[in-house]
Amino acid sequence: MKRLQLNSEDLYKTLNVLPFIVYIVSPSGKIEYCNDYSYTFTGVSCDDLINRGWRKIIHPQDFHGIINQWAKTAPHTELLEYEIRLKRKDERYLWHLNKALPLKDSSGNIVLWIVTAIDIHDRKEMEEEIKKSRELLNSVFEASHSTISVLEAIKDKNGEVIDFQIVLANHASDNFKETSAANKPSEERYSAIFSSFKRTELFDKLKDVVKS
Repeated sequence: MKRLQLNSEDLYKTLNVLPFIVYIVSPSGKIEYCNDYSYTFTGVSCDDLINRGWRKIIHPQDFHGIINQWAKTAPHTELLEYEIRLKRKDERYLWHLNKALPLKDSSGNIVLWIVTAIDIHDRKEMEEEIKKSRELLNSVFEASHSTISVLEAIKDKNGEVIDFQIVLANHASDNFKETSAANKPSEERYSAIFSSFKRTELFDKLKDVVKS
């Protein structure tokens, strides 16, 4: 395994026990070293990764984007961050957060990059599920013919609820507002749209919800 000549052998010992992928990359972008976990995850030896085998473990859809990002930003940044999918030894691609930190000599020239790749696949899948749930909720929200509004309490300086503000409303709500207060279609305070709102049982119940 090829190694850069660094000051301390302890560095390699530390990198080899880390539970995530670590590369050392030359200023030209060539991998010079990879830790033991890189083989544990990819099933590809460090020698193969060094000999351009790293190209095979990057998802095809991410490959050109990261190459371009390195070329454009690496020479001018103190920390390069990017998310890509890396192929595990079972042929499955998992999302990784990559951080590349440049090490410089006394003249400020980059002598190498230390790159870490941490598995964030579960987080990315959760984010995708949340996104899908929001899209489904929004489609139901907007497709409904019933009035649906999301309210935010407005409080006075003593913390007492004095009104509610509409922060989100579906199209049915907009039509209802225009019908109920044609002269004030852009007002967002509930009391401005419904003049009797503060005298209703609904107002009292909403205040109780805020207090609970």
